[in-house]
Parts: sequence; structure tokens; C-alpha cells
Amino acid sequence: WRSPKRSDHTVQPMSSGRKRKFTEDTQWIEVDRSALLHNFCFFIRTCHPFMVMPVIKSSAYGHGMQEVAKMLAGEEMWGFGVANLDEALALRVAGIKNRILVLSYYSLNALPNSRSMRDTALVVHDAEHARNLQKKARALQTVVSVHLKVDTGTSRIGILPKNTHTVVRLIRSLPNLRLDGFFSHFSDAESFESKRTHEQLKLFLQTTDPLMEQGMIRHIACTAALVRYPDARLDVSRLGIGLYGIWPSIPARRSVVHVEHHDPLRPVLAWKTRIEQVKTIPAGTRIGYGGTHAIRRTTKLAIVPVGYADGYDRRFSNRGMMLVGGRRCRVLGSVCMNMTMLDCTDVPKVQTGDTVVLIGGQGKEKISAWEFATAIGTLPYETLSRISMAIPRIIV
Repeated sequence: WRSPKRSDHTVQPMSSGRKRKFTEDTQWIEVDRSALLHNFCFFIRTCHPFMVMPVIKSSAYGHGMQEVAKMLAGEEMWGFGVANLDEALALRVAGIKNRILVLSYYSLNALPNSRSMRDTALVVHDAEHARNLQKKARALQTVVSVHLKVDTGTSRIGILPKNTHTVVRLIRSLPNLRLDGFFSHFSDAESFESKRTHEQLKLFLQTTDPLMEQGMIRHIACTAALVRYPDARLDVSRLGIGLYGIWPSIPARRSVVHVEHHDPLRPVLAWKTRIEQVKTIPAGTRIGYGGTHAIRRTTKLAIVPVGYADGYDRRFSNRGMMLVGGRRCRVLGSVCMNMTMLDCTDVPKVQTGDTVVLIGGQGKEKISAWEFATAIGTLPYETLSRISMAIPRIIV
């Protein structure tokens, strides 16, 4: 595969469900199909004989929700996890027929007809929510599959354990709701050995054990938990950031790599752009808005068409790195809305049109998603999910 030439090209549908025509290739995201499938198979083997639910919410952590769903649709899994109903319906529009669970929230006014809801389950998190969903489902003359979210300690949406039995009795009395599962979420599974994680799992099992019926499932494990806490795998594990070749934490990575003797995960995403202009500027020149950086030597400055509007955070100003010609080049000055400036003085023969890597590898150098995120004091979850969906995702 070669990077796209400067000509028109059509990419696969974005997560909005619409085809978009891009007449520029100033920047693009490469999504590695073989790496995605490799990672998926690793976690399938790890969780065997239990099932896996790939979580593809928030545009599959920036990788492209519909693109990832289509690559995995034929694999053996429980189904897909998404954040909201809009994401679930976008998958249906894209032709995805796998089961889908809405994990976080949805508007009852957006609930579609029964045909669109086939094999789609919704979260329920308290009694009032269940009653309101019953009214809507009855009006639509449909039966809705629901999973009850139990708050075992993360303190987000979810029913408190002490109230779970009462809400379950209510749901089972509502003719248009079918209780198919229970789930919860760990607050600290990524950290070094966590007493809190064991306590949450124990509480979840104690709460739901008496309520389980044939055909129901339970799930609580995220990527970190499914590799670090085998007892947490239960019927299904929710595979999130690990699917994309990124460890959720150093402890999670260490728990596997020391056994495997090599890193079994392969990064799926690479973010690339091209140099728009190269110019030589004299020592003492101030760069960008506010003149926040004054160069001390004659500098070969490269301008790239990526800025904070694309998801390249303004905190990278004067500290970020990009790869040009297989070398690390520092960001100079403030990151602009649509442009960023790089010091390419030490890159031989650098010129307009050269490929620049924001995340990924070039030559012997690499900028991982973790390095990219920690440079500005955050996590890959945030930086990846904030990459603009206006940037084409290209499956390679």
C-alpha cells in the first residue's frame, strides 16, 4: 500500500453513515486491518471459552466505528458495545447485523420501530428509567431487550446494589421489557493490584447471583480486567482500547508481556499529513501566535495543515513531536486551529509534500499513542477519540 496521491479518492463511509468525497489528502488516518484482527484474535484466545464484546463507541476510539464494525462483523463475538442509540442506529444503516448493546444513554424520543431495534439491547439504570422505557416500547408495540447497569463503585449511571432486587422485580413485571443481562464497570482495574477491583467484582456477583435466569448474561470486565483478573471475565468481556493495539495501563501490559516475552498487541491507527511549506528563517525570529518561541539558530521551518480543530491539542505547542524523514521534529510556537509549525532543520532534503507522522512509525522512529497522549498529560482514550471524523479513515 502507498500513501494516496494528490488526486480525488473516495473513502469508505464515515460513522455518520454518509459517503464523503475528499478532494484533498492533506491528512489521513490509516487503519490497519491485519493489526485489528490480530489483536481481536489475541483477546479471543485470552477469554476462551467466554465471549468478547468489542466496544466501538466514540467512533471506535477514533478509528472509525463503521469501518471497524465491518472488519469484525464476521468474527465470533457476542456483539458490539456502543455508547448511545445514535451509534447503534448508524451501525444498522451501515448494514451491521450483529447484536448491539447501548451501554450509556439514549433518548426515549429517538427510539425507532421494532424492526430497527432487532438484536439491539438498551441499558436500564433505575426504576423510573424502566417505567419510561416500558411506556415507549408499548406505544411502539415492541419488546425491548434490556441490560440492567449495577453501580458497584464507579458512581456513574447505574442502580445501587441494595435497590437491584426491587428494580429487577419491576422490570420482570413490565410486558414490553425483557431483562437479558446485568453489567457493571470497574473504576480501578488499570492500576497496580487493586483491592477495590476485587471488592467490586464480589459485590456484583453477590448482587446478581440470585437474579440470574437461563439465557441471561453478565459482564463487568474491560480490557484491563480481562487480562489482569480472569475471574472477572464472566459470560462476556467488553474489549475496549486493547482491540486497537493500545494497553490501558502499564500494569495491564506487564501482566501479559512478561508471560508472552513480547508485546502481543499491534497498533491499529496511524495519523499522517504532508508538509505544506518549507522555509528558512533567521535566528531570533518568533514563531506563531503570541511569539511563544524564539529560535536561536537559522531554522528550516515546515508548516503542516493540522491543528487543534483536527484534534491536535493546543497543549502540544512548543512540546509536541512529529516524524519527518524518519526523524523527530519539534513543534515550534503555538498550535493553530488549522496549522502547526515544525523544526525540520536536521532533516536532509526536506521539501513540500513530504509525509509527516503524528502517530505511528517512520523509518526507525515511532510515536505511540501513549507517547502522544502523555506528552500533554492525558490518556490515549482522550487523544484518539478527539481526532476529527472529518479526516478520512483509510483501511490498509
